[in-house]
Amino acid sequence: MNAAHTIQLDLLNRFTARHPPDTIPCRARVGPDTRTPIPARQGGLTCQGDIWPRRRKSMLTSYLAANPCQQGERNPPTSRHAQPSLTGYAWPVSHHTRTTSARERVARRLADVAEVFPDLPPTPLDVAGLDARDARLALAIHRNVLQRWITLEHLLDRFLKQPCEQLEPALRGLMLSAAAQLVFMDRLPAHAVVDESVKLARRLVRPNAAGLVNAVLRRVAQLPEQRVTHTPWSPAADRLPTDDGLIPLSAPALPNPGGPNDLAAHLSVATSHPLPLVQQWINDYGEVDATRICVHGVATPPIIVAVEPGFDIADSTHADDLLPHNDDEFVIWAGSHDGLTSFLDEHEHRRVQDPSSTLAVNATRGLDVRCAIDYCAGRGTKTRQLLSTHPNATVIASDTDPARMRDLHDQFDAHPRVEVMAAEAVAAAFGKDRRRADLVLLDVPCGNTAVLARRPEARYRHTRAGLRRLSAVQRTIIDRSAGWVEPDGAVLYATCSLSPVENERQSEAAAGRYALRIEDQRLTLPGGAGRNYRDGSFYALLKAQPGGSGP
Repeated sequence: MNAAHTIQLDLLNRFTARHPPDTIPCRARVGPDTRTPIPARQGGLTCQGDIWPRRRKSMLTSYLAANPCQQGERNPPTSRHAQPSLTGYAWPVSHHTRTTSARERVARRLADVAEVFPDLPPTPLDVAGLDARDARLALAIHRNVLQRWITLEHLLDRFLKQPCEQLEPALRGLMLSAAAQLVFMDRLPAHAVVDESVKLARRLVRPNAAGLVNAVLRRVAQLPEQRVTHTPWSPAADRLPTDDGLIPLSAPALPNPGGPNDLAAHLSVATSHPLPLVQQWINDYGEVDATRICVHGVATPPIIVAVEPGFDIADSTHADDLLPHNDDEFVIWAGSHDGLTSFLDEHEHRRVQDPSSTLAVNATRGLDVRCAIDYCAGRGTKTRQLLSTHPNATVIASDTDPARMRDLHDQFDAHPRVEVMAAEAVAAAFGKDRRRADLVLLDVPCGNTAVLARRPEARYRHTRAGLRRLSAVQRTIIDRSAGWVEPDGAVLYATCSLSPVENERQSEAAAGRYALRIEDQRLTLPGGAGRNYRDGSFYALLKAQPGGSGP
């Protein structure tokens, strides 16, 4: 699956990154007979005077119109923009119809997610109906929970009589949401977080859950100390890594990283990656690189835009929203979503794409390509890169997902060098004794383990059984398309995975089955931050050889 598949989620995550936790106004708690907010805890924001306005009737009406679930309808009619519940969990319906707060919105969403954990969907949080500050807060909480789920449950389990994973979904989601605020969003006043979580427990779970929530969260709130920025993190039982430093803990609450076998357990909890995945990285890349990969998984990735040759930030009308990236022909977008759309529309070669994601197509620069097939085109990011890299080529873009096919049609229907075709039509057109392509790009579905900072939910789905299923899908795609190339053509195989099973073993097996030659092959580990940030990636360029066998 290519980087284009994650753009929508990435843009929402970037909305949060542009307004990090220390810029999110806190919700002041107001007593029943006074308008005086309770001050933030030491080191947090001052809440004096920062009382959020009450919601108006018009906002309530529009929100309910867009979110019929809140009116008690569990499975409302869906639209292109609607986000139905992930499960059939029946929420209690309040006697008084009301809009949800940011915290309630996240708690409801996480209750649904908790029912299907670890198979978390890549669906962004719906913030429709929330004002800008509530939306920023909700997105920040949601991302922190998805990115640090294992860490949060480990800390909660210290104070629970039963493991967090055994709690009912509504209570589990609420606990995770509150713990994320207390541990990783230290500018929010702890008292306000606990207070509202207790109220939500009474309303969303059951009245007698309030005492448990109050007792556990008060103890969790005592764990994190003042965040330390611009300081490298190293494994220790009393500190958590962040994307810009570390969070000291008041007690050694994490597994001790002392021995070789203990390091994997420590990294799993400290960076929220499943233990088998961490162990695999240690086996494949060693302890130093495995630690770097784990820490990169808790980074906040920027929006990176590939720009045309010769682009100069200083000459751009969007200069205030752009930052330089250390790789040539890339910039970092720091503006609004609408501004990004305007910036991309200014030049056909501009696209949201990480530098590592471009390496695969860049490897084909020396080829004479007149016809290329982007068989797993997603939403067309690499299709656009193919058009830019091979200006004389016609590109056939295809995908098996109906939504992505609609997007491809929307983008390229009027493009003179792009033909959007269904997967079945491509197979029919390029089957035996029919058309041939100079290049077949296979940006196959994969485990996403090289882009976990952008796809935080994907880490929890990693299992050996899942890896076998993905590997089988990848092999099927290779077998279906390897015979579509000209006698001197090439197959470009690409993933955003770090697994040798999905990468080198697939390319080497394909070369053996079809007498292909591995012309070029490269694995890039994720790393860096800010202007040095890059995802991980893998590609293999396989050249056809005369006399090679087809599928």
